Amino acid sequence: MLARTDQSAPMRQYLDRIEELEEQVRQLKDAFAPKVSFPLGWELDEQNIAVLSALFHTKGSYVTAEALRFLLVGFDDNASTKFVEHAVSRLRRKLEPHDVRIHTRLHQGYALVPASRVRVAEALGQLPAKSGGRIHPRTWSDAEDAIIRAGYGREAQLSVIRLELIGAGFIARSVSSISERAQMLGLTHDRRAAGWTEDEDAILRGGYAASVGPVAIRRALARAGFSRTRAAIQCRARDLSICAPAPVRWSDEQIALLKRRCAENVPHRRIAHELGRPVSSIQDKVSDLGLLRRRPWTAEEKQRLIDGLAAREDGLTIAAALKRPAPQIFAMAHRMGLSFSRGRPA
Repeated sequence: MLARTDQSAPMRQYLDRIEELEEQVRQLKDAFAPKVSFPLGWELDEQNIAVLSALFHTKGSYVTAEALRFLLVGFDDNASTKFVEHAVSRLRRKLEPHDVRIHTRLHQGYALVPASRVRVAEALGQLPAKSGGRIHPRTWSDAEDAIIRAGYGREAQLSVIRLELIGAGFIARSVSSISERAQMLGLTHDRRAAGWTEDEDAILRGGYAASVGPVAIRRALARAGFSRTRAAIQCRARDLSICAPAPVRWSDEQIALLKRRCAENVPHRRIAHELGRPVSSIQDKVSDLGLLRRRPWTAEEKQRLIDGLAAREDGLTIAAALKRPAPQIFAMAHRMGLSFSRGRPA
């Protein structure tokens, strides 16, 4: 991976977003981790247990195929939805002799049918005692209240408390309902943040000087024993006037050079290095100036592409020979039904 100092601001934002999504996936995995031991006679393997646990714990709603994919293979894996379909199919075959069925709904995902949920609860010994009527979803149990108190005690976010409730086998409560229940229990979060210390400011300045994102700065603060939200970090950076500097205005000489380099079909990354600007700045200016017209492919260029693939050349080598950006090489190869035997270079 490129160093943070070599990445443009949009790229840093993308990486920060990926880190946030990975954290959400980790929380989902923790919430859906099996809290029970299914009967040994069902002969469920680790993958079966993970899927059934997610379906059983998420009461009253469907589990999407995307959520199951994250649960089974993680965020960085390239597994398709076919992998999830295969996993659910394997689980169905094992549960069928035990009268447990999984319902599939288009665009929503998978869920245990009500009768099957009762069957699983019976097998686990978790079936609640029968009463005169159905327990209303708004009825809170002592165990749920205990989870909320514990969450508020350590200043956990409401979304985290919600996942903990689901992971413990309770119905999926909304964040607003959890907040209302906490107020009824006399629980409040201390929203008054303490003032920033000199040590925190030093970490903040160092992070912005190194061009790392707020997520990385937040982790650095946590390692030092401080707890700040991403929004608080950004607000403090504005207060200290250490935010990213305003874009430098384009000079007439830079615009003229940009036009010449685009006419020469020079890649944007090389133009950015020559002008000392981020690649995103080059791309934005090219769009503003209407320089997006691309040179049409000639028959000779297409033949050079075919010959290069036959000689097992990679995309960058062919791009250099044709003086075209590498993405254009891969796009044209795709349109011509060709492929690189060694895969796309990293």
